[in-house]
Amino acid sequence: MNTGTDWHSQPYDVCVIGGGPAGTTAATYLAMQGHSVLLVEKEPGTRHRVGESLLPSMMPILDDFGLIEEVEALGFQKKTGGTFVWGKSREPWDVLFSNNPFLPYPHAYHVDREVFDALLLKNAQKKGVRVRQGVSVSGPIMEGDRVVGVECDDRSTGESQQIRA
Repeated sequence: MNTGTDWHSQPYDVCVIGGGPAGTTAATYLAMQGHSVLLVEKEPGTRHRVGESLLPSMMPILDDFGLIEEVEALGFQKKTGGTFVWGKSREPWDVLFSNNPFLPYPHAYHVDREVFDALLLKNAQKKGVRVRQGVSVSGPIMEGDRVVGVECDDRSTGESQQIRA
């Protein structure tokens, strides 16, 4: 999902470090607001991770991104609640999402992280985020007390690059 050889030569409004769910969500929202965004991820592609149990609070984000139908089509297990053991008591307690009027959706999903992360990363790119994988961030670029970019190491070329943002 690398986006060409000139990715480092232009300034960006924002550089997001990390292509997991948090990074892709932040990058996508910023791009949707009209910002030029570069997302750098140290891994060369998405990789297997232990599954993720989403909560209903994630559903409006998927809705904002237009991904509800795609998530449903992927066949992830739909969750309508959960059982928790927490605190000093070992007594489990159940939460049924549809019984809570403050939750925006009565369900969520248990997702395969490799598939889900790839979906979010591809969507970020569709929304205008410039994605560069196989790039590690080695440190900030400072001007006085202000961070104005990052130093990156591109695994594909072995070169260090400066990204201004």
